[in-house]
Amino acid sequence: MTLKPTLYRLLEPRVPSPYARLRLLKEASSLGLKVGVIIAPIFPIEGWREDLEMLFKELATTIPNITVYGEILHRRGSNLRYIKELGISISDIDLKDFDRQVGSHFEALLSKYNLEGRYWYEQ
Repeated sequence: MTLKPTLYRLLEPRVPSPYARLRLLKEASSLGLKVGVIIAPIFPIEGWREDLEMLFKELATTIPNITVYGEILHRRGSNLRYIKELGISISDIDLKDFDRQVGSHFEALLSKYNLEGRYWYEQ
C-alpha cells in the first residue's frame, strides 16, 4: 500500500484507492472489528521513507487500533520481471541492505506512532 497516486495507480490500477481502503478499515474498526494492513511490497525507489511516514501517520490518526505489517519486494519468482514491465528499475539495488534499512525505519515508525505490528525481514 502506498499513498502516492502515481505509484498506486501503476501498481494496482483496478482496485479502490488507498484512501477508500482506509475509510473501509476505519469503518470496520469503529464496528469493533480487529483490522490490519500489510504494506508490501516496499520498493527501493526515491521517497520510500517519506511514503512510509505519510502512511503510518494516516493509519495512526484514522485507525489507532490497527495492526501493521510490512516487507520489501523480494527477488524470488517473477517479481523483478513484473516490476521491470511496469517500468520500475531496481536491478542495481542491494536488497539485503535495503531490507535492513526499511526494517529499522518501519520499526521506528511503529514506535513513533504507537502502532502494533511487525516487519518481516527477508531470510
